[in-house]
Formats: sequence, structure tokens, C-alpha cells
Amino acid sequence: MQAHEIRAARSYPECRGLTSEQLEDIYQETAVALLSRPYLSEDHYATPLRTGVKHRALNLHRNERRRGRPCAIAPGMYVTAQAQEGPGRARARANVHQDRLVVLGVS
Repeated sequence: MQAHEIRAARSYPECRGLTSEQLEDIYQETAVALLSRPYLSEDHYATPLRTGVKHRALNLHRNERRRGRPCAIAPGMYVTAQAQEGPGRARARANVHQDRLVVLGVS
């Protein structure tokens, strides 16, 4: 059943661009997650398996896109925030934080 389902998954738009190893990993993760549930027949099991493979493939694509993005822009965002803040602003914010701790009685 696994070979047939993986072959069918290659035709899903969500699974395009995935390597054979990635597709097999997605299939196995989905199958393991679904095996804890009772199923009446193989057909009853196949539908959630296919849906799960599609969703996990979409999540993999989304996570890969997001993985590279924050690292590339985070240093620039930090420098921009520091430049806008100015040297006196950071000290004022630290003083407000200290004052809040004193009022709360936290040492």
C-alpha cells in the first residue's frame, strides 16, 4: 500500500518539488499518526492518509519558506530599531522598568 500511496502522492500539487525521501518521511509520519485510530477498512484509512499527506506537504513547504526569511531580515530590523531609539531612549526605558519593579516590590 505504501508504494501505491507514495506514487499517487507525487501527483498532488502540494507534493510537487519534494524529494523521494521527503515524501516518504511525510507518508510515514502521517501513517504512524493515523494508526492509533480504528478503521473499518483499507479504503476508510486511505482517505485520511491522503489528506494528511497533503497537509503535511503544505506545512513542509511553508516552513521551508519561513525558515530562510527571518534570518535574512532580523539583523537589519535590530539595527533599524536601535537607530530609531537613540541613546537616551534605551536608558529611559530601563528606568521605567526599574521603577515598575520598585513599585511592585520585586527585587
